[in-house]
Amino acid sequence: MPTENFIRLKLYKRNAILKAACIAIADSSCHHLQTSKIAARMHISKSDFDLYFHDRRDLLCCMLYYLFDSVQADFLLCLQAEDGDFQKACIRNICEMKKTGNWGLYASICERFIYETYYRKLAVYAAERYYETGKITEFMETCYEMLDPGRYGALEQKKLETGMELVLEIVLYGLVTCDTNNTDEEWEALLCRVREIGQGLERISSV
Repeated sequence: MPTENFIRLKLYKRNAILKAACIAIADSSCHHLQTSKIAARMHISKSDFDLYFHDRRDLLCCMLYYLFDSVQADFLLCLQAEDGDFQKACIRNICEMKKTGNWGLYASICERFIYETYYRKLAVYAAERYYETGKITEFMETCYEMLDPGRYGALEQKKLETGMELVLEIVLYGLVTCDTNNTDEEWEALLCRVREIGQGLERISSV
């Protein structure tokens, strides 16, 4: 966990620091940099880094929590914009990641945390601690409440959670296998798999 000094910062300042950390960690050249160099990439001084984080591991955990929060918040905005249509919200979310450049950023981060042992173990640890906060449960409950009752009125929340897990697996696979230079056919194949999950949830709800 970060220090009290970091927690007391205004939210926009904390987010700016962690967003910069994401960009720095996504850059493979930062892997062996000294902490002072990492801090510089985050636009803070080494002394500020020491005030905000106990060590680099602490920073990485905070960065992952920030990513978890950001991804969930972005999806809820998409679900709201699509009036509770899960399938359209998923497609919108993926397309916006590509449009804003976040797809490439997330892909670089995923590559680091999937293929490098130290980062992979840290990601598992951070995910377990994040789950214990109850935020994922709250996120799923919010998604369920926001679903269009005309499409998903009979859908059980557990089924939505399963569908969300399947979409997440598809997206994670896409992040480590697709890049922003992929052909339209490759992107459409990824989106098609996501659509199939959304259509499946609608069919289950109508049974």
